[in-house]
Amino acid sequence: MLAQNHPRLSYHVQNGGSVDDTVDILKNYGDRISWRSEPDKGQADAINLGFAGVDCEVMAYLNSDDTLLPGMLAYVADFFQRRPDIDFVYGHRIFIDYAGREIGRAVFPAHNTETLTYAGYVPQETMFWRRRVWDKIGPIDTRFH
Repeated sequence: MLAQNHPRLSYHVQNGGSVDDTVDILKNYGDRISWRSEPDKGQADAINLGFAGVDCEVMAYLNSDDTLLPGMLAYVADFFQRRPDIDFVYGHRIFIDYAGREIGRAVFPAHNTETLTYAGYVPQETMFWRRRVWDKIGPIDTRFH
């Protein structure tokens, strides 16, 4: 992630208070990332905790087993800058194995609001949204697991 090399990018890691060596690894990044390690009440709560107090215009989150293609964040930032009328973007999904080799792809149909009412095909790890959406809708409902 740090190799995305976007000038106005901040990284925050929200750790659920794990007892492995995660905190030591996070400390090694110094001031290149912000992080907190504290117990949470599940994934939705962890995401909400991670976004609490974060000052940004575009938002997204990755789980620990997700990754982004090189240059993805610059592409997304440019898209949002060119299209102030768009609040969400998402893309296709590439599956990789433990060694980082591509083993498959999920290519999704063009966006269709009606289709999304009965088929949820937006891959979380490819979704970015404007802060104004988060501010209007509010945090993730913690009843979702």
